[in-house]
Amino acid sequence: PAIGPEKTHSGPYQCNELHMRPHGAMRATAIASCLMAWSRRCMGTLVVGGNGALLQAHRSSTDEVKRVKSLTPPSPGVPGVAEVYTLSVDSPLGKERMKGVAEVMKDLKIESFVSVMGLSAAAYKNEQDEMDQQVLPMTEQQKKEWLQVDIGYGPVHKGKKPAMMGSSGALACSLGHRHIWETALDMFAKRNSSDERWALIVEDDVRVRRRASPSPEEALREALASVPAGVDIVFLDDRHCWGRSGELGQGVDIYLQSSQAYAITAKGARALLSEPFKRNADHWLNIPVHDGKIRGFCPKRSRIVFAHEYKHASMIKSNAAKLNLLSVFGLRVDYFRNTRVVRRRTPPPIV
Repeated sequence: PAIGPEKTHSGPYQCNELHMRPHGAMRATAIASCLMAWSRRCMGTLVVGGNGALLQAHRSSTDEVKRVKSLTPPSPGVPGVAEVYTLSVDSPLGKERMKGVAEVMKDLKIESFVSVMGLSAAAYKNEQDEMDQQVLPMTEQQKKEWLQVDIGYGPVHKGKKPAMMGSSGALACSLGHRHIWETALDMFAKRNSSDERWALIVEDDVRVRRRASPSPEEALREALASVPAGVDIVFLDDRHCWGRSGELGQGVDIYLQSSQAYAITAKGARALLSEPFKRNADHWLNIPVHDGKIRGFCPKRSRIVFAHEYKHASMIKSNAAKLNLLSVFGLRVDYFRNTRVVRRRTPPPIV
């Protein structure tokens, strides 16, 4: 009952434009259902209106890049923000998470956002198969660079060929974020507005930190308004900014974790895209800051808007049950199909 008539776009792919009427508690479930139903037909990017309207749908594979770049979504309604992007995948877990995303957008009074449906590592038999896919295609150079990926304890592959490795959630995540940076850079060029300097990017496990003050909505606006001039990436979740606030510059720890919620400028997007394709997404965000190409920023504690440190399943790491159990004892474990790495102590959540 919550779903209205469908309109079909002309073009090589028959993607639907679904208009949804707000129906109270049904809205979040209906939005998530429409997102997943649409993504099964046309893997790519979707613009979602804050009143529950799915405003545009388009396939983001190589033969549709020009049409993707031509779209101009409505303003998200957050001062200084040109667009808001969410990253998810077509899976039962992704569908459940998108219900939460819809509630987050409602809480923050974000009027529209662009939902990017990325890759699900589970869809590929091994890492080589994942690297060869054409939804978010990799160049031959990027494939070579990925074989050098290092999470802080030496190369992950250790000389193994991708065909001998299990498919990688970390690779899927990095591809999704990189696609968003490319899309955001094109968006900035098209809008060309000095008043809208930020692209806000969140993953689908993002949740609002209820103790953000004076309210989550105001905390987000105040966090962005407090960013000093010359900063090109702002970290907005409790994990990346644990124990730190203020400007981040050259020499910052490249292994600060979490790519769950952050905002970048056009310069920030260019700096991230200039890096070799050999990092997990959360570490990748730190590299241009560490190297002095751009400056980063962590808001003060009360303005940290998004919560990552809560119990939830992981799309990137296998053996999530073991991960949660070990976290109880203060350990952080990164699981790849072929590698287990015990990392630093997990910071307590900021509540």
